[in-house]
Amino acid sequence: MTETIKKQIEAIRRSGETNMLDVNMVQWIANRKRYYELVVYLEEHREEYTQYLLTGKAEVQKPETEPQEPNATEPKIDPKKTEANLSALFDELVPARGKAGTVAGEIVRAISRIGYRNYNDGDHIGVGYGRETCNAAARYLAKNAGEKAAKDISDIWGVYDDTRYDALLEVLEADVLTYLETHPELKSVPNHEDMFDYTDKYEDVDNGDDGDDEEDW
Repeated sequence: MTETIKKQIEAIRRSGETNMLDVNMVQWIANRKRYYELVVYLEEHREEYTQYLLTGKAEVQKPETEPQEPNATEPKIDPKKTEANLSALFDELVPARGKAGTVAGEIVRAISRIGYRNYNDGDHIGVGYGRETCNAAARYLAKNAGEKAAKDISDIWGVYDDTRYDALLEVLEADVLTYLETHPELKSVPNHEDMFDYTDKYEDVDNGDDGDDEEDW
């Protein structure tokens, strides 16, 4: 359990919105508040979460600091390679219309939509028309593509600057691809969700009229 997750738990506890032992409701509130690290944590560490509530004790990682510059031993992101690999997965797993048949396919569908909307239309997650075109896909990834993707979504959400957004999106795409490569079984796990199920009708709106809101992927 990280310090960030502890702070998110305590913020929900202080709000008094729910019994903290109602894990499903806590997870729903965390998703609404964009506490995506906590959303993923509750999916994977429910026993530790309950222990923390009952005893106040849990294994806590050292406090998070500001992101450090990558050192020479860390692999560098190759955006072209990432794009090529995601494109190949898209061709393999994503249907022409509608949700994918597997969890891996829907993850690819979601990250591909975010990339497409940025590189072709300049849409940003959580910004302007990007609220309508990208937010649902981002929430789906935060829930289903691992802890790193959840952190990346938190970092990129609401970023206006194009250069910074592009850099953060490259990181998100690389982390999503890595998650898929390290979880090949997801290609065989049946998918029962549509990324658009994660739309928030109150938050995902923009006053502008850019049209073309009938896309199916």
